Amino acid sequence: MERLEEGEAERAPLEEERGAEVEVGGFVGEGAPPSEVSPEEAFLDVQECTLLHEEGLDPLEDSVEANGSVGNAFGVVWSEEKGEVAVDPRAESGTTTRLRGHASPSSYLPEPFRETEALQFFLRFFPFELLTDWAKEITRRGRSKYNKPGDTFLSYDRDCTPGLLLRVFGCFVYMLLFPGHSRKSFWQVVDIEKDPLAVQLCLNKYISRRDFDRILEFFADSVPKYTAERGARMDRPEQAGACKGPRGTMHTLHGDPHWELRRFWDAWNVHATKHYTPSWLVVVDESMLKWMGRYMPSRMFLRQKPDPLGRELKTVCDGLTGVCFRMEPVENAELMKGKQFYSDFGTTTATTLRLMEPLFGSGRVCLGDSWFGSVKTCCALLDRGLFSILNVKTAHRGFPRATLERLLASDPHQRGLTVCVPGEVHAGRTRRKIKATAHRGPAGVPLCLVSSCFTTQPAGTLKYMVKHPTDTTHLLAKEIPVDETSQVYRSRYGIVDQHNRLRTGSVTFHDVWKTHDFRIREFSELIGLAEVNTFLLMRAKGTGQVRQKHTRKVLAKELLENAWIMAELELERQQALRLRPLLAAMAGEEGGIGHRLVSLEEVMKYSGEGTGAKKIIQR
Repeated sequence: MERLEEGEAERAPLEEERGAEVEVGGFVGEGAPPSEVSPEEAFLDVQECTLLHEEGLDPLEDSVEANGSVGNAFGVVWSEEKGEVAVDPRAESGTTTRLRGHASPSSYLPEPFRETEALQFFLRFFPFELLTDWAKEITRRGRSKYNKPGDTFLSYDRDCTPGLLLRVFGCFVYMLLFPGHSRKSFWQVVDIEKDPLAVQLCLNKYISRRDFDRILEFFADSVPKYTAERGARMDRPEQAGACKGPRGTMHTLHGDPHWELRRFWDAWNVHATKHYTPSWLVVVDESMLKWMGRYMPSRMFLRQKPDPLGRELKTVCDGLTGVCFRMEPVENAELMKGKQFYSDFGTTTATTLRLMEPLFGSGRVCLGDSWFGSVKTCCALLDRGLFSILNVKTAHRGFPRATLERLLASDPHQRGLTVCVPGEVHAGRTRRKIKATAHRGPAGVPLCLVSSCFTTQPAGTLKYMVKHPTDTTHLLAKEIPVDETSQVYRSRYGIVDQHNRLRTGSVTFHDVWKTHDFRIREFSELIGLAEVNTFLLMRAKGTGQVRQKHTRKVLAKELLENAWIMAELELERQQALRLRPLLAAMAGEEGGIGHRLVSLEEVMKYSGEGTGAKKIIQR
């Protein structure tokens, strides 16, 4: 806060008594504000903070009446009495509600995958652009360790390729179809004649167990990372310097526990946002990555979650299809303070704005629960061209809770009662309408919402079940009226929870990909998330009933037999056929059995562009 000059300091008390305006720190108000204003109070006008402090009120506590000082926070002027909203503010801005979520055109995908049934949807939520660098790093690390004669990294001295990585992912999706079996059983050859009831879970025809294990050995350490400066070694974070992040920001590798996966998380968001266009309604909520008993950075405990201990994600799902297309991992407090929008809005609103940033100006509707809900978040989204319906439970600052409670008290026993307090947001010369509503639900607890769209007109009934007064074996069905805003929120706010139940159901990726490495743990969850999105898009596109098990079966087959690996194998086969007569002739020159027909497997050891074929030509 700027200090007043000596002459101004003498005139300030006199002007304060006359009610003159004194400009302090860029604000204009009647009298000087308090000497220190907390960052949380910075969103209130200085005059409002001054009046609240003089009256002994805390600006961060519960709100007062609608015409009080807190009611005017964030540029909002609330009405003094109960009102109704009969016209949707979105109609005035020309926003349509007919936009449905859809995947990107198939031309965005590599040509071999455009006609697949399930793999095309899977690749829309997996950053396949990183697979090439990932495979090269796995090959480099593998060859540097397994470099002894007769002990190659992979069979036939192959390199790890993007197609081979997709085949490894397909193995895990295949394992989801047969829960309860150990990883070893998928490579065991069962004698059907001796045991006709045995299940043949043979993956040997796709990849050997030796190659599978060696790729996983270097899988986590080879994840593509941001390049470090000053020649720092990426495998030694304590020696690393600064790391280039998105939009030119800098992330220090030293002291950043998430530096190894930061590039992959950013690439996932960019890729999914590019390949999926959400509908007119999106929902923000929390998800959890289950803790597996070892080190996991930013681990937290949330009692109300099905998996209470783990790492929390803030996710965005399509309100109609349920597809998750954007997320942000929750990090420690110091790292969160350096992120975008934090300095202006704080943690909650800044997180919501970062999640919704690609949709700014689109006129979509954002639904959020009590963690995201506040008047500040509603005004910030509205200022950036987004409407919202947010639940308010704890962030009451600027919310006319006392007025809503007084209006509800006029009829304390009526279920389905809706009361509304209209408000206007004054942003410069423009005025935008928002409203605060409270709908008393079946349990008698009011649902408090702050919204910038939809109306308070009746929108049908809300059905619920109660116990029979005399017969305890039966339930009674009852209905209560519901307004349009509450009906939209109640019908769609659980979309993210439905997605989480599909991802963390009876059989999950952490059941078949068992690990204590948090990097693999988080990566396996992303594969599971892409698999659930594939199922949801197939269900939305298909005409019949599509089950998740059927989606996994089709996806596993297309991953195991993906076009990239099949083209690589065909190229190796053609090269082996060309070398077959040459090897047979050279075997006869060395006193062998003559021009024998060499087996195809033996020739493939020297196929391709490896050193084996060059040695044969030199001989």
